[in-house]
Amino acid sequence: MALTLLKIVQDILSAMDSDEVNSIGDTVESRQVATVVETVYRNILARTEFEEHHTVFELKASGDPAKPNLMVVPNSVDNVQWVKYNIPKERRAVDLKYLPPTEFLEWTLNLGQTYRDDLTVSSYTIYLEDSSFPVYFRNDDNPYRYTFIPGIGVLFDAVDLTDTDTLQKNNTIAYGRKSYEFELEDDFVPPLDTIHFNLLYQESKALAFAELKQTQHATAERAVRDSRIHAQRRKDQSNQSDFRRNLPNYGRNSYAPRLRKQQY
Repeated sequence: MALTLLKIVQDILSAMDSDEVNSIGDTVESRQVATVVETVYRNILARTEFEEHHTVFELKASGDPAKPNLMVVPNSVDNVQWVKYNIPKERRAVDLKYLPPTEFLEWTLNLGQTYRDDLTVSSYTIYLEDSSFPVYFRNDDNPYRYTFIPGIGVLFDAVDLTDTDTLQKNNTIAYGRKSYEFELEDDFVPPLDTIHFNLLYQESKALAFAELKQTQHATAERAVRDSRIHAQRRKDQSNQSDFRRNLPNYGRNSYAPRLRKQQY
């Protein structure tokens, strides 16, 4: 079941006994229904992790020698789940440790205070909206920690400036969620699997009746409950099938981070 946005809007308008349209922009009500569909779509994405919506990618170099530990996330990605960094001299990639933004910034501030006069620690100021804050980093080592701040990018705790001016794109391997913009166009088909597409359709119908008709559509409400149950069952089955993959690995890890030049 994969319908265009126009077909979804037409079906919901028909169920509401509203005027027929040839485009989602034909009437005020058709535009309202299209907006309802967009709202439901974003809600589904917010509460569901779709494996097929994730991808492997490279981070972009900042290109700014003044911010050598900053890298940029491609526009096609809206979430970063893990990052590996290749150490050319050692010919291996290491798993970097993720820190939430507040924890990472607190860590960098402590680094700056502890090694205030150490020439191996550099800093610069980052501006975000009406705020500014300093970022400290090691300038003589490879990265070990990172964070992702929307609107800024990915910040790392270190960069070896004896080898490069900035962290390099071809040394990164990252994994995250692709960004899917909802297009208010007649021929747009929401990129969802069959179960969640049916949930989108039924939930949009139920919400349209609730918001535009101020009434409930009993059949759509039941279909929404059934679709959510099916989606949850599929998620549980997927988790069970991944059980073996998620077991702890007690073997030797060839990608374990090496000892640091200096513990900090």
